[in-house]
Amino acid sequence: MSDTTTLSDSLVKKKDVAAFFQCSARQVELMVKAGKLPKPVYIGDASPRWQRKTLMEWLDRLQAGESAVSQDG
Repeated sequence: MSDTTTLSDSLVKKKDVAAFFQCSARQVELMVKAGKLPKPVYIGDASPRWQRKTLMEWLDRLQAGESAVSQDG
């Protein structure tokens, strides 16, 4: 597996986050703004991406009963 493939496999687009949570892309934006979803990293000015690992860790914490989102980094 090349480095490029590894990188693209680890980054998730907003539409894919929305599909995973079964909500709209706008709802993903609102969840981020409200601190209910981790902040994305941006590729350019308008291309938000979430690290798959960050989302999975966030879900694990949510399932464990933690409601606060860590915004470190």
